[in-house]
Amino acid sequence: MRTTLALLVLGSIAVLSACFGEARSEVRFTFLNNTDTRLCQVPGLPDANAAELCDEVKPQGKTHSTYECGFPAVEEDTSPLRLVLTAGLGGDIVYNRSAPCNEWKRSGATITIDNREEKFVVTDSLSDVAPSP
Repeated sequence: MRTTLALLVLGSIAVLSACFGEARSEVRFTFLNNTDTRLCQVPGLPDANAAELCDEVKPQGKTHSTYECGFPAVEEDTSPLRLVLTAGLGGDIVYNRSAPCNEWKRSGATITIDNREEKFVVTDSLSDVAPSP
């Protein structure tokens, strides 16, 4: 009886772990901020200027961030992931781009921020047309 109960409990734990503990697909971004401005990452928000939280992209440095892809698991790699960068918390949008998770992953998900003639110049590793701020 105890053996049967133990097997039942262990089996239930295994099934629940498989259903709810499945690792989600993720994209790891690398930000190369070559400016003196502290930037904020605002993934997925339609109005980045309304954001109250700031995932910082440090000035004159490299920052890494990881974002989960969409849901359900079947659509994770093809679901769009939008990334918005602002000049500080609530500042002007300097980058706004959306692409499917699998494209971000395939590209290396690298965002480079430079400053030329007092304007932000942002490039990314995606292979298609350049983004618009």
